[in-house]
Amino acid sequence: MATAGLNAKQTEYPTIHTAVGLNEFLADARRDEYAPFSITGVVQYISTGNNNLFCVRDSTARVMLSRALNMPCVKPGDLVSVSGMASTGQHGEPFSYGEKLSILGHEPTEPILKIRLGELDETVHNLALIQVEGTVIDIFDDEVDGHNCFLLLKDGENTILLAVSTDQVPIKRTELIDATIRIRGVFTRSTHGIRKFSTPVIVVNRDSGKVLLHLHRKYATYFPPGGHFEP
Repeated sequence: MATAGLNAKQTEYPTIHTAVGLNEFLADARRDEYAPFSITGVVQYISTGNNNLFCVRDSTARVMLSRALNMPCVKPGDLVSVSGMASTGQHGEPFSYGEKLSILGHEPTEPILKIRLGELDETVHNLALIQVEGTVIDIFDDEVDGHNCFLLLKDGENTILLAVSTDQVPIKRTELIDATIRIRGVFTRSTHGIRKFSTPVIVVNRDSGKVLLHLHRKYATYFPPGGHFEP
């Protein structure tokens, strides 16, 4: 897809140069509103199942971007300059399509943030790779996608929803209830697709998550297929 092929009437906006500015536009944009962007930042991680979708962090925030198939492949730590067009899709999902990408160098990625649920901030930690612990108080299927399920994690008075691939649950679901787990994943205010959640979610996918299950006073370690984190 290229912006030249967009047939919808476009509302003109000035070029966005920061991740926080791009996130703000996407949060407020209506369907058929478009804005050019040109952002320089460090690639933090690549999305599972879509090597063309990646997270970039600049001095203001993190933002999800996509690249065209004919653009250079990127990896975590790449310092990149990406320009393209931002919009919202048919169902209001955010869309930041890079048309030009240059790799400028390589810099360290930010470390995984070990944090308590009550300390999570929707603005500061949006799209960050985090590690949290808590007790599973419920688990249920994703009615839209049978390959996913949801866990409700509680830490003290705080709870959060975990979106997990079913193949990342290595034990019987009944054994997960009341289990204490340590989870790594991406903290996000909403999904980057058709569905959105009314509360923040931790997305644990094959490339961004690892689950440590604490059962019967023993830790059982499970690495999702393709997982790359070290213990």
